[in-house]
Amino acid sequence: MKATFKKAFAYWSAVTPLRFREVISGRSDFTIRFARRSHGDSAPFDGRYGVLAHAFIPSDGRIHFDEDEDYSVNGDIVNGRPGIDLLFVAVHEIGHAIG
Repeated sequence: MKATFKKAFAYWSAVTPLRFREVISGRSDFTIRFARRSHGDSAPFDGRYGVLAHAFIPSDGRIHFDEDEDYSVNGDIVNGRPGIDLLFVAVHEIGHAIG
């Protein structure tokens, strides 16, 4: 999954002057979190096959993914169905987070 997120940020680096690097500890501009249902923000998730993810404005930087979804990083079948492409969802949500 980490490689998928790095690739998603790289898509944005290719088309903007922005550069991204992983921060293991300390302050970061963006945080990525997988969560279920109500998870402490104003936008609870609705379970499988509903809202996939959401992100907040650039000054906030939170990017959340619904943990109940069947994400795929390689086009795999998950629970008997094609998985949801995590890369495409991540690129989309990062776009919201960077504004």
